[in-house]
Amino acid sequence: MKTPSNNQKLNLKFIIKYVASQNINNIFVESGPNLLSSLITDNFVDEFLFYIAPKFFLGIIQNLLIQLHI
Repeated sequence: MKTPSNNQKLNLKFIIKYVASQNINNIFVESGPNLLSSLITDNFVDEFLFYIAPKFFLGIIQNLLIQLHI
């Protein structure tokens, strides 16, 4: 699927609307801190389920908090 770009990034609004038009209500996103912070900032997240290896947990959380300016 081709999507319009948004400043060299995925157009998340376009993708979410397309997924919803296919009657898909739940998606599983495996991402890094940049995509995750974009999903949160754009209000596309209703619920979190984290599956993180303990070895990587601290670094991922630190990067996410930096991205969200928390």
